[in-house]
Amino acid sequence: MKALGQYVVVKPISEQIESKGVLLSSSSEKNVTNLPGEVVTVGDDVKNLEKGDRVYYKKVAASAIRVGEEVYDIMEQIHVVLKE
Repeated sequence: MKALGQYVVVKPISEQIESKGVLLSSSSEKNVTNLPGEVVTVGDDVKNLEKGDRVYYKKVAASAIRVGEEVYDIMEQIHVVLKE
């Protein structure tokens, strides 16, 4: 699998958030607008990101895709907001 152009493919990382004694997943928490993930592949026009980078990206900008048993999020690079 290879991303094209400005696109980035990310494998979401599930984080648990404790809120008032209840564990929540960051992907389902309404107040969380940016999700963590690991870069799987980047298009040739993407700069400053490479495979294996841990990033945060805008939840509403990502489109999910299933490849075999795995689910990935695809978005344009502009929607990646932070790199650790």
